[in-house]
Amino acid sequence: MATAPTNSTVALSAAGFVDSIGVNIHLPYDWTSYGNLSVVENSLAYLGVSNVRDSLVPWSQTQPAYQELMTLGYKFDFIIPIASIDIPGFVSLVDSYATSNPGSVLAVEGPNEVNLWPVTYNGGSGLANAAQYQHAFYDAVRADPHLNSIPVYNLSLGSSDPSLFQQLGDLSSAANFANSHAYLRDNVAPAYTENVLFPLPKIDTPGLPTVITETGYTTNPYVAYNGIDETGQAKYTLDTLMDAYKAGVAKTFLYELLDQYSDPTFTSAEDHYGLFNSDGTPKLAATAIHDLTTILADPSASPSFTPGSLSYTVTNLTAPYGNQALLEKANGTFDLVLWAEPIIWNSSNQTDIAAPDDITTVTFSQVEGTIFVFDPLLGSTPIATYNNVQQIKVDITDHPIIIEVGSTGQTITVPVPPVIVDFSPNSNIVSDSITNASILTLTGTAEANNVVAVFDGTKQIGTATANANGTWSLTTGTLASASHSFTAKATDAAGNVSAASAALNVTVDAVAPSAPAISSVSPDSGKVGDGITNVTVLTLAGTAEANSVVAVFDGTKQIGTATANASGAWSLTTGTLASAGHSFTAKATDAAGNVSAASAALNVTVDAVAPSAPAI
Repeated sequence: MATAPTNSTVALSAAGFVDSIGVNIHLPYDWTSYGNLSVVENSLAYLGVSNVRDSLVPWSQTQPAYQELMTLGYKFDFIIPIASIDIPGFVSLVDSYATSNPGSVLAVEGPNEVNLWPVTYNGGSGLANAAQYQHAFYDAVRADPHLNSIPVYNLSLGSSDPSLFQQLGDLSSAANFANSHAYLRDNVAPAYTENVLFPLPKIDTPGLPTVITETGYTTNPYVAYNGIDETGQAKYTLDTLMDAYKAGVAKTFLYELLDQYSDPTFTSAEDHYGLFNSDGTPKLAATAIHDLTTILADPSASPSFTPGSLSYTVTNLTAPYGNQALLEKANGTFDLVLWAEPIIWNSSNQTDIAAPDDITTVTFSQVEGTIFVFDPLLGSTPIATYNNVQQIKVDITDHPIIIEVGSTGQTITVPVPPVIVDFSPNSNIVSDSITNASILTLTGTAEANNVVAVFDGTKQIGTATANANGTWSLTTGTLASASHSFTAKATDAAGNVSAASAALNVTVDAVAPSAPAISSVSPDSGKVGDGITNVTVLTLAGTAEANSVVAVFDGTKQIGTATANASGAWSLTTGTLASAGHSFTAKATDAAGNVSAASAALNVTVDAVAPSAPAI
């Protein structure tokens, strides 16, 4: 039996962690993807996050969007947009929302990144003037009787230069929270950059708790210091959220919800900060956050819940910046989160760096009835379950793994994995899984009324709802000519997510093959190469795309087909040909049913008629 640990760790609140997560949105940017409010709502609901950060503008066309999200239960950190509204107007507008939608205003925030967007106040536009503006802003909010209990976040700086924070002076009397914009580099572990960035707001707001109102990674790895691929964005985002909560950061707002525009050529870093693509399809980071908030959700927790403690030891968590945090739910379930932060991105050639594996041992003070292990990058259902054990081993690499234990154990009922039965249209040869259609309809089965998320590889491409009979269908967007591996996961009404379905592999080939060639005809009687023969049954030979079916024509009439071998060679023997001129062409059809252009013509004259006897 394992040796019982003697140390006891006091837990943090699991519900508090989930509530610490926020996300930046841009409702006033109605000319971007944020103009589609249903995409915004669906994306926020999928994340499982209720805190949003946005500028509060006085524009009439934007007010219904704020109101809609408040009605749905989202809470706003409202930034004062100095170019659109003055302090009295802003306070009045916030007051109207706070009184008509109690609890919907999470906080108000001073001007954004004043070193980049200078504030003109009291006859100047330097950082000292911005500090004076923050004092006036704070005093005006506190003077409003409906807002005097709403937290005020300090103004923000878009810089890691300590001297700029020093120029602001002491603003601890002009805010309730220090404000950090912690954009972390792609080529170092998040914790390395956090050690530099997290302390900066304490320079101008000493003694105050901290919020991070912007942090994130762009998935354009080519033009930004914090550009990385989708997998790296997912891993580093989860690491950042755990680091911030453990460090005592009250709220961490990720930047941002959606890519504002579709930018397939990756010309802009700004257009790729979204957790979702511009059409609302989730990137891997969005899926990972969804899984994380699903695993740690604690809807029964009350504000008065005080977490307890758990005795355990963790050994061999030695990877760079190996870390741990203990969370507890109101029902007494503990979630031990283990993570490591090695460097996983090579910014010089935009490639992933494989993370080392640490086989970490966790030993508890007593035998636990049930232990679940979760990996948010793989889903929200356990990747392993242990019964009546005191010690387990887990593989820790480069993102959080969650070990859930309870005093009496618990049962998680997950949906049966869905099935992808078929796709259509399946051109040419049915059941060969090759089609020339670039938009497909996938059909399948799942438990009745489950929501089925469909993936192409690791990218979610859409959702469908199984009907009362358990059938569902989904029509894809335009698919590239390539091999596609479709899988699906089902989510039930309680939010439990199934394992992935078996893959349905489909090759989309919408590219016609090159035109074949007719290279020879035999037998060629008489003078070889003159295009005249006295044979009425000929063998035509040529080349085409490997394994394609070659249709041969005499003029406009098809006279037969042949199949090119793996080397592309084919031949066809004609029927009996009339003595006449013949123009042979060929077209190739590939496995997907794409038909090539016609080959160049091979002109042959068949003359099987002997000349008249000569006369002497």
